[in-house]
Amino acid sequence: MTTSSVGDRVAARVRLTASRLQVELHQDGTLRVLDVRSLVDPRQAFLLPLPCAPAIEGLSLPSRLSRIHALYWALAYGSSRLPVGCVVRFSTNTLRFRWTVVAVPHQLSTDCWVADAEGLFGTAATVVDDVETARVRLADHWSP
Repeated sequence: MTTSSVGDRVAARVRLTASRLQVELHQDGTLRVLDVRSLVDPRQAFLLPLPCAPAIEGLSLPSRLSRIHALYWALAYGSSRLPVGCVVRFSTNTLRFRWTVVAVPHQLSTDCWVADAEGLFGTAATVVDDVETARVRLADHWSP
């Protein structure tokens, strides 16, 4: 993760390997947004406003590799300071064959974090000492 203090532009930047995304935190006074760009599909770029603290939001979308192949990824982000030892648990929506992936979040600033995973997921939750503290349904479509 790299940080910068140049005016009101990029406050922090991180490259997420599981989802192949680059995330930048932009701050302009009180307005804070995440600039998310796919490293696989250059047409995929999102400006995500940070929710009011404490909150968790997320996306679960594919990045097209070819006409028939896609890379599915999930991104969870939030606007709060995470406690020590907190992880983000991504889960599928199916009941019979539930698949769960645990990811360590990246703290972009004192009150902004992101976590990612590769796969098709429906929910994300913050977990501290095996106790779920917040859960959100991941958005499966995006329109600017």
